[in-house]
Amino acid sequence: MRALFIIKLALRGLITNKVRSLLTILGIVIGIAAVITLLSLGEGAQSQVTSTISSLGSNLVTIFPGKDFQGPNSVSAESQLTNRDYNFLNNKSRFPQIAEISPYTRRFLSVRKGSEELSSSVQATASNINVLLENLEVAEGSFFSESDVVSERNVIVVGSDIVTELFPEQTASEVIGQSVLLKNLSFQIIGVLGTRQVSGFNNPNSEVFVPYTTAASRLFLSAEYGSIYLTVADTQLVDAVVVQIEDRLSTFRNTSLEDKDFTVFTSEDILSTASQVTAIFTTLLSSIAGISLLVGGIGISNIMLVSVTERTREIGLRKAVGARQIDILGQFLVEAVLLTLLGGVIGISLGIGLALLIGRVANLQATLSLSTILLATSVSAVVGIVFGFFPALKAARLDPIVALRYE
Repeated sequence: MRALFIIKLALRGLITNKVRSLLTILGIVIGIAAVITLLSLGEGAQSQVTSTISSLGSNLVTIFPGKDFQGPNSVSAESQLTNRDYNFLNNKSRFPQIAEISPYTRRFLSVRKGSEELSSSVQATASNINVLLENLEVAEGSFFSESDVVSERNVIVVGSDIVTELFPEQTASEVIGQSVLLKNLSFQIIGVLGTRQVSGFNNPNSEVFVPYTTAASRLFLSAEYGSIYLTVADTQLVDAVVVQIEDRLSTFRNTSLEDKDFTVFTSEDILSTASQVTAIFTTLLSSIAGISLLVGGIGISNIMLVSVTERTREIGLRKAVGARQIDILGQFLVEAVLLTLLGGVIGISLGIGLALLIGRVANLQATLSLSTILLATSVSAVVGIVFGFFPALKAARLDPIVALRYE
């Protein structure tokens, strides 16, 4: 009964000062909303990265130029992967466990059809890239053949958005056989890819694929590759094949194993690295959002101190009629906790709404987990207890005689 009475007193105190109560919880609302939004988007991004990399297959191995790959701009001319390296690896007698292999180079160019133009990621590969990468499916037509690669034909496989943007009045099947321009060179469309999931700001549906030989001789004017993809026939032997590639390719490139000027990644390596990056990024953003909670907590402490000062005579009167220190302490502490919990509920609702809205606008997946919501609720309660304790203790320790004389 005493606990219920204390809660009623705390609620009465908050309702009596509505404007002050609302201003007090504003910092908590902003902090909780920021934490919920960023954690949801961070977990969603991590889930998307995991899903995307997992869809590539567990037996995929990627070779990048450079000792410690940090992007194409950080690679020296001597470390570039070339056709010589690709031919060395594409040898069944030397590497019998390699099932499929393809060079890979990407450039951003405009694809044009008449007056319509669309910026696209042009990917130069071998004819088996759709076998290597499991998330590439041809919806209409076909992928280019080995004969197209050897003959350096101007053929192209386009993403679904290319059809939508450049051929708005035609279906995917109707554009097969028609031509688009890349750097004023005519390329015949022989295939249209199925629609793929958009991940963040990357839109795979605007990508196009051309034979790597055609790209080297006419488009990119370079036979250097950004990477080489390959798959291992037996998933149990992926690590063994990686060791074999590192050993033999470093010897072929006249470097020692310790100083090799290329990097070999498995799907597991890429997944682990990407997950670590997204986790660090999410933690960093959540820590920044946590500062809002700290500011909100300080605001609660300040307002509660003002409230104690304003209600000094009330506290003295309650003590004079028998209220104990624990009762006064409980009343003000409950007020602080109620403020933060109310701010937490509003902040959680706002955070969920913002996460879904930002996710929709930016094509990001927002993952709303129960653990995130429980964490936010617990944090708001702890903030109320921690920052409300000192003002509550100050109120509880007031001398009733001094409090009654307070003007």
